[in-house]
Formats: sequence, C-alpha cells, structure tokens
Amino acid sequence: MGKRKSIYGVHPGVLMTQKWIGELKQKTGRTLDEWIKFIRKEGPPTEPARRDWLKQQHQLGTNTAWWLAERSVGKGEESGDPAAYLNNLPLRQLQGIIAAPEESGSWALFLNHYQALWVDHCDRDRTWGVFGMYGISDGNPNPIHFVANVGIGGRSPARCRKYDTFGLGFFYTGLSDDFKELTAPVLAQRDEYGFEAFYNYAITPWCRLTGDLQVARPSTQSVDTTVLLGTRLQILF
Repeated sequence: MGKRKSIYGVHPGVLMTQKWIGELKQKTGRTLDEWIKFIRKEGPPTEPARRDWLKQQHQLGTNTAWWLAERSVGKGEESGDPAAYLNNLPLRQLQGIIAAPEESGSWALFLNHYQALWVDHCDRDRTWGVFGMYGISDGNPNPIHFVANVGIGGRSPARCRKYDTFGLGFFYTGLSDDFKELTAPVLAQRDEYGFEAFYNYAITPWCRLTGDLQVARPSTQSVDTTVLLGTRLQILF
C-alpha cells in the first residue's frame, strides 16, 4: 500500500493567495514583483492612496488593489507563504512548529444501536428507549481517536400526550494525542464533550413547541464552555 499524504495541509487562505499570485500576470499584465516595483516608483506615497489609484487609474478590482497596495508597503507577505504564515503566529515564538508525518494505512470501527424500553401496546410506533454510537480509530492520521454518543428518547409514555417527544443525550469526542501535539503551537486542542436535552410539546397535532438545552465544551482550549437555551415553534401543514 502506498503512503498516504498527510491530512493536515496548507491553510486555505494561503492557497487562495498563491493562486492569486500565479494568475496575476495573465489577468493584469504584470507579475507581483513587477506591480510592486511599478507602484513604488509611479504610485502615491500612502497605502490608502495607492488602493484608490490602482482602482481608478488601472481598473483593478477591489481585492486586487487592496492586496497590491498592502504588498507595496511590506504588508501581507506571510499570506502567500506557508512558512511565513506559521512564523507570523504569536505562539511560534514559544514553541517550534511540529510537522505532520506521512502515514500509510488507517482503520476505524463503529457501533450503532437502539433498544426500545417501552412500546405502546395500542400503537407500536410510540416507543422510547436508549440509543448510542461508539467509534474508535488508530488516531493517526485520523484526528479523532474515539467517540461516544449515548442517550435516551422517543415518544412520551403519558397516554394523554401521545404526540409529545423527548430526548436526552451526551457525547464525548476524544482527539488523538498526535493531533493535539500537532496543533498545540497554533491552536491548542483537547477532548470535546457536551449534553443536550429537549422536550417537544404538542399543543395540537399540527402545532409543536420545543424547549431545548445544550451544553458543550469545545475542543479548542481557548474557547469556554457554551450553554444554549432555545425554543422552537413548529406548525405542520
């Protein structure tokens, strides 16, 4: 089996800028270096004035004029260079960038289940029970080492509330140690987990009101735990 390329590639913004640079000669008649020399020699002295000059005198689009004016005063050079992009990150001064190695082969296993714990003997479509989804992988190159989702939900067992539904669930996503190590210098990551509970109250068979609570601790360490409380009104036609 041939070696698989790393899944951790160049930032999309860097790729977009590289594409813009590569097409600049064809679209405008000058390369990036030629534009910079021309702007510095013939253009106005300030960046804002150069942007306007490029748009008005040379009919360049707003984005192109903005980028060229920036480059002409020494800004934005890291946006088209992957190495410079990483070197420009503040954390780069604290810890070296870790290269993602190439890996050959990968595996993952998943298990899904649902088990009804209650069934209405008068209406077998009315059930509630436990559900789950579990997975595990080698964790390299897959950034997720394991995942577990488990909960309970279904139709309300109360006979007078036959259209109501409810759910209660928990999830846990375990990121691989390799992925955490790789991202630590740029955007430190950790395992992510969360909880959700909802109740769908049928005001009438065609009008449903849902209350929902979600709590999640994101994988990005710099982001705090998030709590969301919401309601939804659904009208069925």
